[in-house]
Amino acid sequence: MQAPPSIPIAFEPSRLRIILVVILHLAAAFSWLLGFGPGPALGGVGVLLGLSLWREARSLQHTRGVLQLLPEGRIHVCLVGMPEAAGRLLPSSTVHHRVVWLHWQEDAEAGKKRRGVLMLCQDQCGAEAWRCLQVHLRLEVVAALARPAQPDAVG
Repeated sequence: MQAPPSIPIAFEPSRLRIILVVILHLAAAFSWLLGFGPGPALGGVGVLLGLSLWREARSLQHTRGVLQLLPEGRIHVCLVGMPEAAGRLLPSSTVHHRVVWLHWQEDAEAGKKRRGVLMLCQDQCGAEAWRCLQVHLRLEVVAALARPAQPDAVG
């Protein structure tokens, strides 16, 4: 049986993800205010949260790239401005209606094994690409993860 071909999924920056980051930062600010009340540290916490929000929103606007879905639960990720990564998806990857979290173990390189994480939202790619991504992750990757892992040559 021949392995299915790789599936490229191009993604763009997500407005939904920026809204989520803003909501989380506002929740952190109100938690501090309700927990500790107004005081001298509130200004410092506000500045820290503001800088964090600015950094996150700025970095999320530039998130674009291509996710290559490979046979046997493997992926290849190419983000703009970042080094390419390839590896095998881990069981901790989750698929929801509007969000996908991908966790992978990178291929062994000089005895080191690093892990990677990528969050994709539904508005980052077209409807057909999103459906293809979800189907591939729910059917193909789950079947590949159910098989016993083969021992690595390095480890």
